Amino acid sequence: MTTMDSVRRSSVTVTDINRTLTDCAMAYSFIEALPFFDSAARQGTTLSKVLEYCRGLGMDTARIVSLCEYADPLSENGGESWVRAVIIQLGFVIPRLQRPFHNPRNPDAPFRADFSWELPDGTIIVAEFDGMGKYVLEDGTRQGIRERVYAERERETALRNGKVRRIVRLDYEDAQHPERLRRKLLEAGVPMRRCL
Repeated sequence: MTTMDSVRRSSVTVTDINRTLTDCAMAYSFIEALPFFDSAARQGTTLSKVLEYCRGLGMDTARIVSLCEYADPLSENGGESWVRAVIIQLGFVIPRLQRPFHNPRNPDAPFRADFSWELPDGTIIVAEFDGMGKYVLEDGTRQGIRERVYAERERETALRNGKVRRIVRLDYEDAQHPERLRRKLLEAGVPMRRCL
């Protein structure tokens, strides 16, 4: 019987982070596993240790290497990670995450774009992942939607003043239908990676 590395969390014994991420990498596709790796990176996990752990087990490390390479602690939630994984698999240039833009109402709290690409001429393309949580208040109601929509319009105006040429709205359905996501990004002018 193989011994598993484990830890106790809230009185429950669970596999440690290295084993958990290794299992996720082996059990799930790149698109499904990247959110786990992003979350671990955001919480301070040293991903090179996950790779060492995997090598220590004598496993094929190709999947782990890819996930560690693309993991980004700036991804704020699983939806953003999932969309980014699809963007990567479709062959687009890797986006910059959480790029700050000047907020005229509060310069100390800049607006941030979920994904952005800067083109050679200096113009910027932004993609925003819109989960419904943005339009539902903490108490579960939709009151205040008008204020949130207004704030979003104000934010978009500030982004456009910061050399943003296009703002692309992405949602859950786009991530489920990669060809739809691909079409949206191509229409916005997001560049593809060059094949070597």
